[in-house]
Amino acid sequence: MHIITQKVPYSETTVNYDPIVNRVFVVDCSGSMWNDINYVRTQMSEKIPRLTRVGDTVSIIRFSSKGCFDTIYEGFKTNNANDIIKLRESLKSLKADGCTGFVEPINLSSSIAIKLKKEISESVAHLFFMTDGYDNCWSKNDIISSIKSAGEIFEGMTIVEYGWNCNRMLLTEMASEVGATQVFCENFNSYDAAFENNLICGVHGNVKKTKLQLETKPARDYISFRNEEGDVITAIVQNDSDSKYGYVMIPEGVSLINYPSESNSTVMTEELGYMTAAYSGALHMDPDTVFACLTNLQSKCLIDLFCNSFTKQDYSDFCNTLLVETKEWSKNPNYNFKKRLWENGQPVPANYLPKDDAYTVLDFLDELTNSGENLFYPYHKSFQYEKMSIYTINKTENLKFVVENKEMGYPISDLTFNENRANVSVKIRIPGKVIVDPTTPFAKELPKEISTYIFRNYNVIKDGIKHSSLKNFPVSLSKDTFDKFVTEGLIDQNINWVEGKVYNINVNLPVINRKSVTSVSAKSFYEDNVRLTELKSYQKVYNSILKASKTTTDSIFSMKFGVEATKWLEENGLNASCFSAPTFTGLATDSYPATEINVKIAKFSSIPTINDKFTTKISSNGKLTPSETLCAVAYKQYLSFIMDPDTKAAQDQVLDPWEITNVWVNSKLKEVVNELRSLRLSIAKTKMSILLGHIWFSEFSSMEESELTIVKDEIPFVCTTEIRTVSVEI
Repeated sequence: MHIITQKVPYSETTVNYDPIVNRVFVVDCSGSMWNDINYVRTQMSEKIPRLTRVGDTVSIIRFSSKGCFDTIYEGFKTNNANDIIKLRESLKSLKADGCTGFVEPINLSSSIAIKLKKEISESVAHLFFMTDGYDNCWSKNDIISSIKSAGEIFEGMTIVEYGWNCNRMLLTEMASEVGATQVFCENFNSYDAAFENNLICGVHGNVKKTKLQLETKPARDYISFRNEEGDVITAIVQNDSDSKYGYVMIPEGVSLINYPSESNSTVMTEELGYMTAAYSGALHMDPDTVFACLTNLQSKCLIDLFCNSFTKQDYSDFCNTLLVETKEWSKNPNYNFKKRLWENGQPVPANYLPKDDAYTVLDFLDELTNSGENLFYPYHKSFQYEKMSIYTINKTENLKFVVENKEMGYPISDLTFNENRANVSVKIRIPGKVIVDPTTPFAKELPKEISTYIFRNYNVIKDGIKHSSLKNFPVSLSKDTFDKFVTEGLIDQNINWVEGKVYNINVNLPVINRKSVTSVSAKSFYEDNVRLTELKSYQKVYNSILKASKTTTDSIFSMKFGVEATKWLEENGLNASCFSAPTFTGLATDSYPATEINVKIAKFSSIPTINDKFTTKISSNGKLTPSETLCAVAYKQYLSFIMDPDTKAAQDQVLDPWEITNVWVNSKLKEVVNELRSLRLSIAKTKMSILLGHIWFSEFSSMEESELTIVKDEIPFVCTTEIRTVSVEI
């Protein structure tokens, strides 16, 4: 594939470069914006009066579900204090609620622009459209039709993708249809900068779009070009009877366009053209076009970055890197591509590829869990964490947990993997105490404070997207882990290891690597899942034995505080093991689609309850269900242990015979938990390879096939895998 550079004929069109601009801001106020809507309201209240140019107007439209849209303010000017008061009063109605629908607010923005352009002669209009989600109200054709109509009215348009839950492909198509600038904002800080830039930037007046015939057959349905600020714009290739290879509509004043083609060009493409085409290719999730550009750019850092790009987040990081360069090139006449993007000023060979087993986020997390000396500091000032799920509310304030010492670090006790989606959390145990409300009914029976623990899960990957907190992940490390992270480039080699020192690590690593998407084996994957089912069955048996123990920690609570007070504590979330406040889950106000993977093993969908019925079957050699057969393995081991003469002799030497049993059961549980940890990591890596790398098992010719039988200990395990799209409520 070649990257074409086509010159655009020079236009003598007279352009008014400083007209009055009618700026229309269309802001998503769906439920998923609940965490940021206050920031947006404050931002508009402060910056619109301060930054709006004299003569310009600002109009604000809010939207959520179909039918839920209106004008917050129309035609604001920085005339006097009363206008500012009215604007700020109007912005109080910005609240997050409902689903997401694009068509009506876009149509309303067009109506406002037409009205204001009539009222203010020779003025122009600019649309700023921001969304943080998927349109779940309108069809794609309706959306494209509305944005194309708006494109006939607005002289400039910016489409902002806010956060990771947007339909990027739809937003890219919307921007391409009208030649809009497309901006990705990971968080409010980056959105704030984009908003401010759109308040102060100029919009060229009287700039018409011209029809440009393509000179070579394009390999894709889009082309790309740059504006004066260095932003990369894409435009859709259209066809008519007069066009041999298609045509595009581009603003007058553009001098070059770039696009992929199977044919070569007579005009040499320079580095800037390749970066422009690579940016558009990445935006369209088109790796072939990107690789065609990278082969010519011969930049090691760009190739390394893109070769481990599998998720939307990876592609965004790659696009942002390119955009920084195109903007720098546009404003700096002394820009030197080779000095900035070639390693030591030298190109890499044309066939260069980075190592396929790049260190990943999962490798990083696994390394942290391998040693109790590695500590994570969730209360460190550098750690900025925002929940990625629906908020929760405590049902009661009868017990209030207080952290023992927020300066402490905690070992990561486990990694929590979502069974169906590309989600990973780190789990830690935090010591502290609960303060008992003195007005509670059992205040006399209970002490004022009770020492306990809470368990906290910090989500680090959600649906393949890395949490922003990974950019500053505070940890203290063992010497071995420190050396490993230096080797992998996570810590500068000039930094020395100090025991107990907190290192803020930017975990700028891919979620998966190229090796993991080369091929995946259904046999190995299903064998892991069968073993997982076995271990979970054993775990349930051992936990049920401990629960029946006469010396359970809960019975200790009963002895200390009495049966009724202990029951009250449990109802309020406290047992002798830990504290977990009972909560209400907040109402979902929006949703986004996510890909889910489901592994099923026929006849082993659930683990049976370990009760008298089950133990009677074992003792009487009764017929067991397939899932009971797995539990029987662990239970028979337990029976063998307690019937062993050595066990009986040991029990005779202690006051409580259960003490011997507990030691044995806990040792078996520890073995199971350790194996479960490594097994779940292996399974998670395969699932992420499938979900994020878009590959399938090497044993099958298509995704329609997934069934494979694993025979173990003469038991057939019939395994299947299903991929589906689900709606995730937020």
